[in-house]
Amino acid sequence: MNRPIFQSATLQLSLAMFCCLASYYGPAPQLVADESRPEVLSSKRLEQLGIRTISGKHLLLVTDLPPSPAIDNLPYIFDQAVSHWAAYFEIPKQQWANWKMTGFLMKDSELFQTSGLFPKRALPPFRSGFTRNDEFWMFNEDLDYYRRHLLLHEGVHGFMSAFFSTTSPPWHCEGMAELLATHRWENGRLSVAYFPQNKRDVPMLGRIRIVQDEVAGGRILPLEKILSYGANAHQENVPYGWCWAAAAFLDGHPRYRDRFRELNRTETGSGLNKALREAFADDWHQLCDEWLIFVTAIEHGHDLASSAIQYGEGKPLPPGGVKVSIAANRGWQSSGIRLEAGQTYNICATGRYELNREEGERIWWCEPGGITLQYVEGQPLGMLLGAVHPDGNLSSTRSGLLSPEPVGLEKRLTPRQSGTLYLKINDRSSGLSNNVGKLNIIISQLKTGTQAEASS
Repeated sequence: MNRPIFQSATLQLSLAMFCCLASYYGPAPQLVADESRPEVLSSKRLEQLGIRTISGKHLLLVTDLPPSPAIDNLPYIFDQAVSHWAAYFEIPKQQWANWKMTGFLMKDSELFQTSGLFPKRALPPFRSGFTRNDEFWMFNEDLDYYRRHLLLHEGVHGFMSAFFSTTSPPWHCEGMAELLATHRWENGRLSVAYFPQNKRDVPMLGRIRIVQDEVAGGRILPLEKILSYGANAHQENVPYGWCWAAAAFLDGHPRYRDRFRELNRTETGSGLNKALREAFADDWHQLCDEWLIFVTAIEHGHDLASSAIQYGEGKPLPPGGVKVSIAANRGWQSSGIRLEAGQTYNICATGRYELNREEGERIWWCEPGGITLQYVEGQPLGMLLGAVHPDGNLSSTRSGLLSPEPVGLEKRLTPRQSGTLYLKINDRSSGLSNNVGKLNIIISQLKTGTQAEASS
């Protein structure tokens, strides 16, 4: 079950109080006098209350949780995260070397309220965590991974507010916090911007599951919709899944990664959406098309590099037909051939290639008809698939590559729309990189009057 997490209090405020995430980036509201937190509470007073402090270089953690490695290591983990965030945004070390946050990790929030450490009436309501300038408050989670994720998410908000002068659009604020908080912690080393390889790696996170459920329910969101999220969008949990997916897609895709990271270094703030559209103006339609393919196939271990679409405008088929080849370890690949609506073509495939090659494992040899011992999306694993990508601007909600045809060893195809023929083998994104080999395909046009099987 997906638990709602960041009902980000920032986004629940009226614009009169905060203007679109002002609690992350703008001046803090004045605390009411009877709930203002004392600037200093003596360690003896904290001990009497059952509250302790754990200090790192970049985080002073105040908590009522008992000592344990999972809790006591949090400032150390936070310190590692800060160096990663600074490297990602290319913030000079002299600017962040002495930056520090104070975090309040609460098991008993009433204890923090009575002590003045949690000025509840001065903060908007929130479910999991809330950041204001260089302070954050968060409720405890029992699972170690999810607790770390929450803490790092709030830390990203604090870091961005400290080093960027204006507020980014809501999708970017939350998407980057999710991206740079999704992590792997192993043998004392932290990595961030980690794409989960297995749901066991990220217990309770559920970002991939959110997108899968939304797509399955027919609620797929084009990229433009996510970029247009308003200040109140994140009162619900679903937008966190979409915003993480958008940030992970742009940051992980080999064709878009460099431009997106450059924008994060130079354009983070209120002008980011405009700068993003300008940076991707030349291939905006391809980006939006590929986004649809990504979210409909998203899974743990999704391989953005291997599944990146190899676009290429099709040319008319030569009179004698043409022979092309495609790699077994890549996603959709342009055949370079344009098919005309209403004309019938014959596609014949040959080749022998390996599936799931892993050291020490049995090799699965495959031909274009696929392996019927295992199915993916209703078709045999490894089977050759084809799709005609229509000419002209691509739809923001529908891609020709979302409705592939099984080709196998041979297929007669009569497209209803003119466009470029794309080909790939039937495999999950997470399995593509383990495949070895190629397929050879002969594309020819059948003469007028030849009976052919019409298909899309």
